[in-house]
Amino acid sequence: MLVAMRKPRSLLRPTIHGGGQARVSALGEAVQRAIRPLPIMRLLDEAPRAIAKVFGSDVCSIYLREARDVLVLRGNVGFPDTALGHVRLALGEGIVGTAVEVMKPISLATAGAHRSYRHFPGLGEERFPVFCAVPLLGAHGPLGALSVQRRGKEAYSDADVELLVALSGVLSLRIMHSEQEDLTQERRRVRRAPMKRHITLPGSPVVHGVGIGALHMLDRPSGLGASAAIPGDAARLERAFAIARRRVEKLHLRAKHIGADTLPFVTFRQIVDDARLRERTGELLDSGMPLRSALHTVAREAVRAGQRDAFMAARARDIEDFVDAVTMLSQYDARERLPAKPVLVVDDFGLFELLVAPQAPIAACIVRRSAEDPRRRSLLSLLNAPVLSDVAGLFRWAEAGDVAIVDAVHGLVVLNPSRSEVSALRVRARKKK
Repeated sequence: MLVAMRKPRSLLRPTIHGGGQARVSALGEAVQRAIRPLPIMRLLDEAPRAIAKVFGSDVCSIYLREARDVLVLRGNVGFPDTALGHVRLALGEGIVGTAVEVMKPISLATAGAHRSYRHFPGLGEERFPVFCAVPLLGAHGPLGALSVQRRGKEAYSDADVELLVALSGVLSLRIMHSEQEDLTQERRRVRRAPMKRHITLPGSPVVHGVGIGALHMLDRPSGLGASAAIPGDAARLERAFAIARRRVEKLHLRAKHIGADTLPFVTFRQIVDDARLRERTGELLDSGMPLRSALHTVAREAVRAGQRDAFMAARARDIEDFVDAVTMLSQYDARERLPAKPVLVVDDFGLFELLVAPQAPIAACIVRRSAEDPRRRSLLSLLNAPVLSDVAGLFRWAEAGDVAIVDAVHGLVVLNPSRSEVSALRVRARKKK
């Protein structure tokens, strides 16, 4: 009598992976986050956290390739937020730059021993020597790099490297498609309305935070104005000097309160109280010269006097800034109304911008030039708003009145953001409350 052989239960029942398998669950979460149509800011926040969880890593970083083939740290978990936008590598520089240059993954157990290792003071990167970096590949070359780091002595396994390469492919697709999806959503929203350019521009965070508002371009006054003196010029001049003095005093107190550098205000107060400066402007007014022309003449004289030495040149620039500010303040009643909580856009930031910046709260400030100078950074801190500097291409793409998200954490300006990006910003703001 033949007895039918029964198959073992293990062969009859399929294995459902995920429950109790932390790595499989984390990998599913990372892929899910990477394929969702997230705004670029949320992607840079959430992807590093999810990928670090997959590998049990202390650090996960996303570098984006930007102008002049520079790799900039834009997304990270494990390092201070101050590293975002400031850690920069050329192609071939550091382990990450080398991985992008050769278009191959690089892994090692002791990153500091690698000949290409680049140390960044203040990051504490030496605590996480186990390192793996893979390039983010795009249709026309590398988009950037993805790296993970952890404590210990054992290098990432071959399986880890293969998995990181696979995740980098998913992340690359999201980065390439993020702007296209935002444009599609914007077209749906505006329908037949004129299309405004949606673009994300990189910069360097100066004062951390995120703000949204309409762009207000803060331009310098031109030398053009009335062809002759008009009644009331002397009164307008006195009023402008009085406003400037009050603002310098108020800002000086604020600098003391927040612990900012107060040394520039010694010079500022000397200029505001310079009797000869006011007398010279008054002499030109009495001779029949219009107010704006008189002020510009005084500024030119200060610049010529400042050619003697470096100290005088710096003081001359401050006097020129002050005279331009007085020119603007003397015409304040003719200035256009500002939008509520604007995003202030300036070419540089000195005494002029400090005095004529809106006194009401602003949403953020964008400075086209670099703000590495300690004095400039200190003055920008007095705005009490997020600040982003070194934003290349801003004046080519932006127009006054355009709405912008200034992300002075990752170091990005999003011009004419989509609804999804605005919604993500509001969600982030609610979570912080």
